[in-house]
Amino acid sequence: REAYERLQIEPGLDGNVFSRSFKKFDILASHTWYKVFWEYLDHFGVTLELDDTINVQRTRERDKVFMEEVVQKIDRSEWVSINRMRKKMKVYLFSQLSHCDGLTVKESVIHGKDATPSMTEFPYEEPTTADRRLWQRALCTLTSVNYRFQIPLGYSTRIPYDKFMWFTTADRQRLLRVDQENMTSTLYLPSTAHRRTRNSALYQNTGRSDTLSQIYTQFASVQGSSYDGVTFHSALDLPVEKTVDKPRSLLDAIRRLPNQSLWQHMDLDGDGIWIVDTVMEGTLAVAHDGSFKEHVDLSVCSVGLVLFCTRTNKLADISCAEKTRPGKASNYRGELLGGLLLALILYSAGDMLGKDGCPTVVVACDNMGVVKHHMNRYRPLKEKQRQADVIRCFRAILSKCSVYIRYEHVYGHQDKKTSWDDLTLLQRLNVIADKLAGDALLRAIRDNSFISSLFPFESFRVFVVGVKTTSSIKEAIYEDWGRKVASDLMAQRIIVSPDNFDMIYWNGLSEAMQSAKLPSNVSPLRNKTRLSLLTSKGRSRGT
Repeated sequence: REAYERLQIEPGLDGNVFSRSFKKFDILASHTWYKVFWEYLDHFGVTLELDDTINVQRTRERDKVFMEEVVQKIDRSEWVSINRMRKKMKVYLFSQLSHCDGLTVKESVIHGKDATPSMTEFPYEEPTTADRRLWQRALCTLTSVNYRFQIPLGYSTRIPYDKFMWFTTADRQRLLRVDQENMTSTLYLPSTAHRRTRNSALYQNTGRSDTLSQIYTQFASVQGSSYDGVTFHSALDLPVEKTVDKPRSLLDAIRRLPNQSLWQHMDLDGDGIWIVDTVMEGTLAVAHDGSFKEHVDLSVCSVGLVLFCTRTNKLADISCAEKTRPGKASNYRGELLGGLLLALILYSAGDMLGKDGCPTVVVACDNMGVVKHHMNRYRPLKEKQRQADVIRCFRAILSKCSVYIRYEHVYGHQDKKTSWDDLTLLQRLNVIADKLAGDALLRAIRDNSFISSLFPFESFRVFVVGVKTTSSIKEAIYEDWGRKVASDLMAQRIIVSPDNFDMIYWNGLSEAMQSAKLPSNVSPLRNKTRLSLLTSKGRSRGT
């Protein structure tokens, strides 16, 4: 998180820097590894989505990112100079320019003097005299000729990023300077040697510390750099912590999760609070199973999840189906989606389980790959790991759960060779989950109703030409790059137009290669050089 924050601070842009146009904003970034990475993403048409929570958060209502205003209102030729001064002054947000009144730009910022020490790490810069002159003109453009905001900033939403924070009491009888890094404080009291005016008041350093207690109800802005005394400028009420109502039931908690498409076909046998009780009692049995029917649709897989209470005989079931691309969907992916759904349910129940430990939840699964990934969930994934997006998310959510689960492998379709009465409980639940998954797949294809593949709590997502990558990013880039080269080659030789290129059944091309007596390992999209053999001299286009 700290590393990404530094990457965000360097160009000064808002949000995910890697989603911005490299050709437009590359001048704001120094030549580092992340700039090269950013260029490659832009060159190959790869979109990298990151978790919004890692972005630098605004500290006040109506706060803005400084460089975002610069790139909108000031000529591109001046961006580098302004950005150099911004980093020198340790400014990322407009709130870092202003006093607590949300109107007045700090004098030290206007004149480019000593920067306000920040808890955020900024790159070292040494601006020129010309940079400082341009900086003042830019501040006038972004605020006004008298360096006052046209629309004042609003209330405080979080603690600012300044290293030294000033607090005051409602009656202005105390100022407290707090070092956020070392957690030390210095108390300042009104000076008795100077007359207090209506617009300012001088406070002297007492040399004593004080506890940041509830009597300090406001942030304060001060002027002057003297350690012995400062002048009070303005104050701002401390942010009020927002209280979020606790979920009334497990169903209510699940309904608050992102991506509600996952839960369209869910029956919790009520509001699901019994699931919380059975987890604490240790009477919960779980099974999930995936389904993939290649003779029906190569791009669709589904999952069925069953939760059963051995004491009350209550049963909950959830099922859903996902449409990806041919070659990406599989029974294995469906099984992993079942683990993801279970992890989300246990995560949602976390606040209702209390602080005492709960018994281990046993989960039946007939796919050894899922069982092994749970057992080795702290082991790094291989670059070519299939269904890596679901596995990463599954592991991440499990790490947030207060309940430990243990997978137990069962053989699938046991009902076809063993009578129902002779099946164990976990085997029976697996049979039910298998039936749920099969029905969900056919229902989704019939109704054209599939879940979104943007799963909750993914730390990042990678898209190549708009399609989410589920396994090897390198392989996805190669495949798309090969596709573009092949399409251009066939269009150039007037074989297939770009509009019709994707209508060809490329998976069946290997048979055509064999009939043309080409090596079976030739890939039409992965190896653009060998593709030209199909249209080389001496070979007709029909062969």
